[in-house]
Amino acid sequence: MSFHRTPSGLSNLRLFYGVGIVVFVEGGPSITADAAVGGAGAPKAADISFWQNVFRLRRSRQPIKFRAVGSKTALLDIAARVVSRDVRHVVVAMDRDYDHFNGCLLQAPGVMYTFGYSWENDVWTDPDVVAEVFYTVAPVCRATFDVADQVAGALRGFCGRMRRFIRVDVSCNRQGVQFLPKESPERLIHVRSNSAPEINRAGLRTCITRAKAARQGKVQAPGLVASPERDCCGHLIECFAYQLVCHLARSHGVKSVPKDLARGIAINAFGSKLQRRPGSAVKLHYTAQLRRLRSARPVAPTKAP
Repeated sequence: MSFHRTPSGLSNLRLFYGVGIVVFVEGGPSITADAAVGGAGAPKAADISFWQNVFRLRRSRQPIKFRAVGSKTALLDIAARVVSRDVRHVVVAMDRDYDHFNGCLLQAPGVMYTFGYSWENDVWTDPDVVAEVFYTVAPVCRATFDVADQVAGALRGFCGRMRRFIRVDVSCNRQGVQFLPKESPERLIHVRSNSAPEINRAGLRTCITRAKAARQGKVQAPGLVASPERDCCGHLIECFAYQLVCHLARSHGVKSVPKDLARGIAINAFGSKLQRRPGSAVKLHYTAQLRRLRSARPVAPTKAP
């Protein structure tokens, strides 16, 4: 017999944890929505660290409990309960993915999305964040060795070269066809020991061949405007930026940089910058969503225009 919390039970889940709000996010092992609202879920994950930094903008001392449930599928199930059953004190925070292109963003208090495709976009497309990771792991004086232009140029070049492929990926996604390998992004990043990472053109050609075989009709995207920084697969952005850090670090005697370490530094660098840069698009995005949490009652979800 499966356990299914009532709306009031889900609203009172915060009392079980002794907090004001319970926030469900992606990351960690995948579990069902019923298991998540029943108290299961990972207490630690990169997604939790990211959203904790976002919630620092809330300027509230109210304690919050974060739980990672793994898949977005489980989050969407919980989100449906939040927006349709008058559930309060529960927030679902998830990656936006291509939901805005597909018209399925849930516009309701209690549901939050990343600014970009995923949190990796928000974090790793910022040259200052990538540079901070390098300075933290490498024995370099930032006052005498400036990598700002090199990092910004590499990220700009990557995004520029990926622009048209992102449009294709969005169009394939609408047909239910995978184009970019989101779970194995390293296939598209060519890494050599003595040079900066590059896009693997052979890997892209393989992706094109597979998509052509799987698609139904031509892949078209008339009028589609996609931002490489915001709409590229987040895992791919992270993979490129991480390999860029590794390349820079190797040039200063650092043989390897653990990915989890780099990820943690990057998330916290993003969080610190988020606190101190007024008016940035990413900060305005998150402050607007946090303000919606003050609404007295969730409203029914509406599709994005």
